[in-house]
Amino acid sequence: MAADEPYEPDASIRPQDNTRPEGSLTPREPPVVAHIPPPPTDPPKSNPSGYDATPPWKKRLEIAGFCVLVVYAIFTGLMYWATQKAANAAQEAAQAASDNANMAAYALTESEIASEATLQQMAAQSEAQEVTARAARDANKTTREALVSVQRAFIAQTGVMSYLPVIRDKKVTDLTLQLPWFNAGTTPIKKGRSQINWHGFPGWGLPNNFDFPDEGRVQPRQFVIPPKGLGTATMDLPITWLGYFKSGSLRFFVWGWITYHDIFEGTPVRLSEFCYEVKDVKTSSEDITSPSTSTTWQIELCDEHNCFDEECRDYKQRTEGK
Repeated sequence: MAADEPYEPDASIRPQDNTRPEGSLTPREPPVVAHIPPPPTDPPKSNPSGYDATPPWKKRLEIAGFCVLVVYAIFTGLMYWATQKAANAAQEAAQAASDNANMAAYALTESEIASEATLQQMAAQSEAQEVTARAARDANKTTREALVSVQRAFIAQTGVMSYLPVIRDKKVTDLTLQLPWFNAGTTPIKKGRSQINWHGFPGWGLPNNFDFPDEGRVQPRQFVIPPKGLGTATMDLPITWLGYFKSGSLRFFVWGWITYHDIFEGTPVRLSEFCYEVKDVKTSSEDITSPSTSTTWQIELCDEHNCFDEECRDYKQRTEGK
């Protein structure tokens, strides 16, 4: 029902015939009245021409927001592209670095192998050179030793003992014994120094463990002996002792030593030692003091103290400080 239409009571609620008995009346439900909303105080205005009534500032704001969104999207895309490119570049660089590292490791391994081979070759060459040098040194040493052994000075007693009588008041008082040292080598000696000794012993001869001391009757002398030459050592024997030796009451022993240097540098001090027993002493007359009496004897080597260089027991003692 429109608001401007006149109200007419519904027939359902019009007065009825009340002639019916009261008991036949039935109760009725109350009437339902529909809810009608009030009219709007400011109904929206229609825009039949399609004109956009949005304020300009709002449009500009929306456009600016859209532009910002577009720029952000572009920036985000660029950043993603740049990040992806950087990641790809980093991955490529990492791969290149890994490849380079592998190549460097391979090259280093090859270099180490080559270096090891070179070192082994150098070691082998060095060992070969050392062997060659050692062989050369040994050969040189052998040659030098052979040369020294052939050409070195070599001093020994000749096994001959002569004498000169010492005469005083027409009597022989002493015999100056002469024992020559002979240089059998082809080079001279230097700084030769020698001493000889004599002594008379009872019939049993040299005592046990005799150390052949220097008696001190003759002082050591220093001299030079040329190659194939002689150097004579001397000592005086009183004539009375000659009588004891002739009679056999005493046995006559002579011993001595010589130290010297040969001409070769770096060679040790040389030593020669000897020991003789003078036997069968005979004179041409019973008067051994007569200047006209001649004397003879025989020379026999002792069982010991005939040696050379380091084979002598007292080599160190004799050569020390020489």
